[in-house]
Amino acid sequence: MRCERTRWHRISSSRQTIIDIMHYSASFPLIAIERSMPLGRLATARKEHPEHPPWSALFAKAFALVAEEFTVLRQAFFRLPIPYLYEYDESAVNIAHETRLDGEWSVLPIRVRGPEKMALNAIRSKIVEMADADLHRQGFYRTVAAISRLPFILRRPIWSIALNVPRFRRRYFGTFAITSVGALGADLLTPRGPVTSLLTYGPLADDGTLKVRLLFDHRVYDGAAAARVLARLEEILLGPIHDEVHRGSSIIPDTRAKPVSE
Repeated sequence: MRCERTRWHRISSSRQTIIDIMHYSASFPLIAIERSMPLGRLATARKEHPEHPPWSALFAKAFALVAEEFTVLRQAFFRLPIPYLYEYDESAVNIAHETRLDGEWSVLPIRVRGPEKMALNAIRSKIVEMADADLHRQGFYRTVAAISRLPFILRRPIWSIALNVPRFRRRYFGTFAITSVGALGADLLTPRGPVTSLLTYGPLADDGTLKVRLLFDHRVYDGAAAARVLARLEEILLGPIHDEVHRGSSIIPDTRAKPVSE
């Protein structure tokens, strides 16, 4: 019988970043709530749009618009120097994006600040821009990569500081995050992240419904508030977001436009 040899693999810098994020995510008591949304009308408008804006862009703007009404979505819990809640004046979203980096597939966040103030095409362009960028030349990713290469004894304290200083947390983690594998026909059940609100969604069903799951920090707001947030999110998606997508469907297609992930 031939024995298989154990193979050791060096942990890449991007994978080390995920490991660090998961370490700190364990301290966030995220509670999940789900709502099935009838988004067939929005899906049709999106399909007819010449640039097919990704679902992540639609949800980013919609959730940020909801956060203008529900201020708890712009709040975050901090432990130091004493436990307190901090409220941001605007939203910032981190959208998980899969990209090829250093020879392996990695998931890195695409940061969008103030998506509630941006046109959907601008959010889509931001996603395309970051997806095509040389990440090593981007200041944000250059900083993250530099931190990931530090030894454990230095790396973890830096992330601890970033999580406990309000402006640093928004810069590196956002006020909310979006992650999904719906485009691949699957659904994330228990995603984690060091954020107050984490939004995920599955694939679009044949009847036009989409299961949207919100994981929220129970230290900041409760299940009843989360249920109202999802109900309002559905109204925003089928109202202002649908209208903006529908208006864009009359634009002459840009043949240079590149497809982006969902």
